[in-house]
Amino acid sequence: MSESESVHGDRWLELDLYWFRRTEIEGSAREFLARYSPFFRGASGLKGVILNPGWLIDYIAEWSGNLGQRLPLQKEMKHWVRAEISGPLLGTNKEREQQWRERFASGEPIARIEYEPWTYRELGELANAIRAEARRRNLGRVLVGTLTLGWFRAYDGEGSVFGTRHPEVFIDEQLFNQFAALTADPVSYAAYPNGIPAGTPIQEFLAMQWGDLSKSVGLDAIVLRDGMIGSACYVRRGPYGRRAPEDPVVATRWSARTAAMIRRMKEENPDALVVGYSYGASATGEWRTNLVDIEAIAKEGYLDVYIDQTWGGAWNEVGYTPHHLWGFAHVGYTFQHAYMLLHQAMLAGSRVRHYGLINTWDAWESFAPMLGSRERLRWEIWAYSHAAAKMPDGLSFPRGAYVSWCNRGHDLIPEHLVHWLSSEINEAFAHAGRVHGIPGPTLVYNRSALQWMASENPQGEIKEWIDEQAACVSKWSLPIGAIARLDALPHDPPDLTIFQTPVHLSDDQERTIRELIRSGRAVAIFADPANGVDRTIASDLGLYEHSGESGELATTGTLSPRAAELGTDLSKSFRLFHVKTGSARSTDLTDVYSVDGIPRLLSSTDRGRNVSIWDPPDRALNTLPEDPALLHLPTGTDLGSPVPFVLASRVLNAQLAAAGAIHVEEIDPDRPIHLLLWQMSDGSYDILVAQLEEGVASTTEGISRIKLFVPDAESATDRWSEQELRVEGARIIVELTYGQTRLLNVRVRKPLR
Repeated sequence: MSESESVHGDRWLELDLYWFRRTEIEGSAREFLARYSPFFRGASGLKGVILNPGWLIDYIAEWSGNLGQRLPLQKEMKHWVRAEISGPLLGTNKEREQQWRERFASGEPIARIEYEPWTYRELGELANAIRAEARRRNLGRVLVGTLTLGWFRAYDGEGSVFGTRHPEVFIDEQLFNQFAALTADPVSYAAYPNGIPAGTPIQEFLAMQWGDLSKSVGLDAIVLRDGMIGSACYVRRGPYGRRAPEDPVVATRWSARTAAMIRRMKEENPDALVVGYSYGASATGEWRTNLVDIEAIAKEGYLDVYIDQTWGGAWNEVGYTPHHLWGFAHVGYTFQHAYMLLHQAMLAGSRVRHYGLINTWDAWESFAPMLGSRERLRWEIWAYSHAAAKMPDGLSFPRGAYVSWCNRGHDLIPEHLVHWLSSEINEAFAHAGRVHGIPGPTLVYNRSALQWMASENPQGEIKEWIDEQAACVSKWSLPIGAIARLDALPHDPPDLTIFQTPVHLSDDQERTIRELIRSGRAVAIFADPANGVDRTIASDLGLYEHSGESGELATTGTLSPRAAELGTDLSKSFRLFHVKTGSARSTDLTDVYSVDGIPRLLSSTDRGRNVSIWDPPDRALNTLPEDPALLHLPTGTDLGSPVPFVLASRVLNAQLAAAGAIHVEEIDPDRPIHLLLWQMSDGSYDILVAQLEEGVASTTEGISRIKLFVPDAESATDRWSEQELRVEGARIIVELTYGQTRLLNVRVRKPLR
C-alpha cells in the first residue's frame, strides 16, 4: 500500500531517554522523527512515543514540583553490548550454542549506562519538541508519555531512592506491594508538600504524584510496565507463588488495589492515557495466580490501553540473550498468540484498546529478532494483529501495535528496516480489515468458571489454562485463530468449538453446549473431566468419574490401540507432566492415550457425534519443583514429549475433516508448522504458515512439511513470493525451511460459509 493510504489502527514507539541528547533536545527530536515518520504515516488511530526515564517509579515518587529538579535516574545499570547479528544461527543445537558463545567471546559483554543530568523541565521540553516536530512533518497529533516498573532496581542498578526510604513498597526487589501503606515521611513532595501522612496507600500517593507531574511537565500517557499490573513476569505465578492465597478475599483485594491505582491515576489527570502492560504469561493465570482480574478492571472504564508484551522472538531465538534462554516455550510465539486471543475476549466490549508488542531489538539486552529472525518477526506482526474475538456483532481485532524498542544503545533502527516494519504493520492491519471470517477451531472463554474458582476454590485447578493448552496443540498445525465468550457466543457455530472448562454454567449456557454436541457439530472440551465439566454434559458424553485422584504427579503416558489410526510414527510410551486433579472414563468415547491407566484424551466421530475431551498435561516449569531430573526433556523445552500435543492436534484435525472443514492430514511430530486461516471478503482463503519452533528438532536442517486439505480448492499462490503451489484433489503440500513464513492465498470453487 502507498504511504498516502490510511490504515485503521494505533501506533506507538518506545525508546529510552538515554538515546536523546540533553544539550540538543530539538536536534535529537528532529533526528528521531526523521527516521521514524514512516511508522506514523498511514495510521488513522492514536499515535504516541513512550520514553523510559530510568525504569523505576522514582521519577514519579520523588517529584517535588520544582521543574529545575534533576530526574532521579538510576545509576550503574548494566547494558549488554551489541553483538553483530546478521541472520539466524544455523546447524545442530550444539553447533548453535557454540556459535552463540563465540558471539560474545571477545570484548567486554557488559557496559554501564549513565544518564545525562536531565531535569524535569528538560523532559517537558523534549516532549514538546517531539510533538512540535511531528506537527511540522504533518504526522498529526503524536502523544508523548513515560513508562515505569514495579521493581526496586533494574539491570543491577543502584536501586530505588524512594524504595530505600520506603521499603514497605516492595515485598522483594521485583514485587511491588499493592497492600503497602506508607510510613510517615517529612520530605516535601509535589502532591504532599507537608510530607506523607502515615498510612497513605501507595496507589493514592503515586496517583497524586503522577497527576501533578504529568500536568506540570506535559506528559500524555503513563505505561504501567512490569510488576505494576501483576507482580510476576513471564511465568504463571503471582505474589503468593504458583497458587492464589487460600483466602479468596486476599486475592480480590489485590486486584481491587490494582484497579484503584489505575482509577486514581486516571482521575488525577483525565487527559493522560493510563496504559496497562501484561505480565507476559497466561491470561488465565493473570487472574488465577497473579491476582489481576483485567476484565473487571477494564469494565470500570479507567484503563485506556492494554499491551500484551509479546516478546516471542526475544525469548526463543537461540543466542539472542546473555541469559541463554533456550527453548523457553511458554513465552514463545504460539503462547503469546494464545495470550493475545484470551485477552482479546476478556477486553471485548470494553473501551480498552488492546495492542500486541512488536519486538524489533532491545535498548538494554542483546536480542534482535529484526536482524536474526525477520521472517518470524513478520509472523508476529501478522498473527498478533489478527488475534480475533468472535462477538455476536462480528469480529473484534486488536486496535494497534506497540513497537519496542526503537533504539539499541545509541543506534536507531536502520532506515530500510523502518520502511520494512512500517509496511508490514500497515499491510497486516489493512488485511485484518478485509477478513470476512475465521475458519477452523474457535476457543470459548468461560469467565463464570474462573469466577467461581477465584471466589470458592482459589487454590484448586480444573485444567482451566486454555490459552497455554491451545498454544501447545496449535504448534502442530491446529489453526486456532479466534476466540469467543461463552456468555456472548456468535450466532453461527464455528467449524470446531473448543470449550474451556464448561462448568458453573447458566441454564442457557448448558443448553447451548448440549444442543451443539447433539447436533453433530465438532466440539472439543479442554478440562479436568471430573471437576471441570458440567455433570449433565458429562452424562451426555457417557463420562463417569474415576476416584483416587489427589493432585499427584504422573510422568508417563501410553498410547491406546486407537492411536494407531492417527499415525504409527509416535512412541508408545512418552514423558509428560500430568498433575492429576480428577479423571473420567467414558462408555461412548474412545481413548487415545492414557496416564496411569486412565484415559486423558477421548474422542468419537461415530453415531452422529463429533466430539473430543482432553485432560491436558501441564507445563513443567510452572507446576513442579525445579528438579533438574524432571526438567531434562527430549524436546529441550519445558513441555515434555510432543506426543500428547501431536495426538490432540491429530484428533481435532480429524474432527475438522469429519465436519468438512479445512484441516491438515499429515503432521510431522519433529518439524511442526503453525498455521492460521482467514476467509477474505472475495471468498478466497489466506493461510499464514510458519516454521516457528526451537528445540523440537535438534537441527535447523531439513524441510517442514504438511498436507493441507482445503475443500474445493482450485489454486494456491504464495502472496509474498507469487509462487504457485500445486493443488491435487483439494490437497496442498506446504513446505517450509527453517524460520520461514509464507502467506498463501487459496481460491476455491465454492467458498465455505
